[in-house]
Amino acid sequence: MKKELKSKVDLFLNNKKSVEKVFKYESEYNYLLSSYLYTDVNKEVNVDYLAKIKEEFKERKSSFINYNFLSTLLITKMSLQKQPLEYLEKINNNYKSLKGKRLFNSIYNVISSIIISDLNNKKIDKIVKKEKKIYELMKKNHPFLTDDEDVPFAMLLAINNKNEKELINDIECSFSELSKYFKLNKNEVYTMAQILSLSDKDTSEKVKKIINICELLKKNKKAISFSFGLPVLATLVFLDKDINVIVEDIVEVDNYLGSKKGTGSWYFGKSTRLLFAMLLVCSTYQSKDSKVNNVAVISSIIADDIISTLMIMNIIVLSD
Repeated sequence: MKKELKSKVDLFLNNKKSVEKVFKYESEYNYLLSSYLYTDVNKEVNVDYLAKIKEEFKERKSSFINYNFLSTLLITKMSLQKQPLEYLEKINNNYKSLKGKRLFNSIYNVISSIIISDLNNKKIDKIVKKEKKIYELMKKNHPFLTDDEDVPFAMLLAINNKNEKELINDIECSFSELSKYFKLNKNEVYTMAQILSLSDKDTSEKVKKIINICELLKKNKKAISFSFGLPVLATLVFLDKDINVIVEDIVEVDNYLGSKKGTGSWYFGKSTRLLFAMLLVCSTYQSKDSKVNNVAVISSIIADDIISTLMIMNIIVLSD
């Protein structure tokens, strides 16, 4: 395994141990997501500081504090900011603003609020207006596939420089081609198409790359979960690496994770392990300005959390 990959994976595993000391008796997915967010920016968890932020968060009343999963996410995101409390206030204000503009209120509105809050510009109203139009167009084209789970992705699309029609056309072309290969997972495939639309590459080229990676992983006996792994698989399209190198790295990271104690549990089994192997490879090779991975990760983790009663927010806007 390459030295930079091993360092990234070791940091991830060490961060997970540290996170577990702060967030006790919580879902394994919470630990994985929190440790990944630290690892993605190459930071080591400071247990005492993270615990301090956790207490400060508890003292602050927010509109979404009852979401246990999001509490861990928000505390982690706060601890990575220079001004944690101001960051939380910004998220809360954006959430209230979005909440008043939608017919539904959900966990995904909070994620959208985080995405907006991470932007360092003053065009938020313009982005929200664009996001609403994109969501309406997606809903018009696919009324049964589009729901509140697509809101964060619509927000990511709104940040992109392409106009609404270009994005929707790209999504539809990718969805049509991906559906020929991933035949039984229309909802996840639609999410993949949304992610691929963030790339400026030719549609056929993007789809071919993802399918070839999937096939190579299969040859290496690495089966991607079609229920929550496809969005993360789609983020691999942004890596400017030969697919054989990408797959080789994923396989090595997955095997390395599998050799470590605590990575064979029910929640960190083969499917989840492979998902994080893909994420860690993405994180290692992505540019510092890249932002698409985090939303995909969080959305994947959240989706699985809801469905299994316990999906992932790593889509960071790579095309920004």
